[in-house]
Amino acid sequence: MIGHLIAWPKNGLGDRIKLTASAWAASESMGRSFAIRWIPGRGCDAHWKDLFQDNMATFCGDRDRCYEGHNHQDLHKEGLLKRYEGKQVNDIKDSEHRWIEACSGYFCNGWNHKEILNPYLKKMIAPIPSIKQDISKIKENFTGNTIGVHIRRTYGGYPSKTFTKIDEFIDTYADSRVFVCVDTPSDIHEFKKYGGRLIHAPQSNKNRTVEGMREALVDFCLLSSCQEMIGTINSSFSQMAEMFNTTKREMVLL
Repeated sequence: MIGHLIAWPKNGLGDRIKLTASAWAASESMGRSFAIRWIPGRGCDAHWKDLFQDNMATFCGDRDRCYEGHNHQDLHKEGLLKRYEGKQVNDIKDSEHRWIEACSGYFCNGWNHKEILNPYLKKMIAPIPSIKQDISKIKENFTGNTIGVHIRRTYGGYPSKTFTKIDEFIDTYADSRVFVCVDTPSDIHEFKKYGGRLIHAPQSNKNRTVEGMREALVDFCLLSSCQEMIGTINSSFSQMAEMFNTTKREMVLL
């Protein structure tokens, strides 16, 4: 019997990336086939294909792909599907169930280590061509010494927390650039003091719409490509950007 593990990510982009990557790792450790039940809403109105190339098994219907024609809620009620929700995914285990669902925004099995998840993130995060083009255009302004900054006020992130480290970075590298992404648009003005060193992606949709999520993915990929990074602690967006990054220089969450 081929068992299936279905990731059902919830909330915003960072939480969805977190659950998907760690569930993929969990599926391989269990020898199960893997698919993603990526449903718009609750923090992200975009479908998977609105953001990423079709390089993984993704689906939206209750009877599609690895549910093999069954309704997943019926399978759950009948005890044929084992569902882990919320923080339960921290302790997800294999079982005799043909179907296992990981329904959350948390890490599966506590697999929150960069060395484990980075290979999955590199395979998973393949932006669609239009988003990839936006990323490339902005990245032309990067140098080999670009520091990335992510501010999430919801988790206590403030521009003033980052200035000391940014100033140290600028003093160290003559060709330094400062890439900034924020959740509160007005915060970008506090970084204007860095003049021509400042880089940020144009954004008109600070929301959960499809366009807003596309802009967020541009920020995520650019933040992940910086040589150093200052993120907001407890923000899954910052956390996963750090895990996606492959440089060996400093990555700090404040």
